[in-house]
Amino acid sequence: MVTLYTLFHSIVRVRRGFTYTVERFGQYCRTLEPGFHLIVPFVEQIGRRINMMETMLDIPPLEVLCADNAKVEVDADCCFLVTNPVKASYEINDISYALRILAMTNIRTVVGLMELDKMLSARDDINTLLFAVVSRAAEPWGIKVTRIELRNITPLTAAKTTVRQQHANTGPATSP
Repeated sequence: MVTLYTLFHSIVRVRRGFTYTVERFGQYCRTLEPGFHLIVPFVEQIGRRINMMETMLDIPPLEVLCADNAKVEVDADCCFLVTNPVKASYEINDISYALRILAMTNIRTVVGLMELDKMLSARDDINTLLFAVVSRAAEPWGIKVTRIELRNITPLTAAKTTVRQQHANTGPATSP
């Protein structure tokens, strides 16, 4: 009975799209790629199961104050994949949470530096800048950010009124 238990726990099947880290006495010793593997029961154990496939992360809507003091609501999507399972396992605790907070912080920073009119017309520039900043920050964790897209930039009610007033004031000039 003990032999069957030991044999059963020594065979590990790693599914396609995943990578497992193996720890010997609680310390990292190797990485298992997809397929069947043998581990030494009671000495080695599976540390982390890392999803190596591209993952879509929803960035919740956040209110941001623009450079011209207008409030907008911005929400985005972030796509990433793990390139180094060891770093992703042992350099960061919760990948999704860390990337979500990192993206939210940088959205506030980038959007907060722009005026409302420029922000509404420069979505691609914002996406490019966010991608560069978040990619650089996630690299030490063994994560590659594949894209960040702003889904919606919605001026809040007071900001909409301000934009309408600006367009009304800058309309075609009439001669006296």
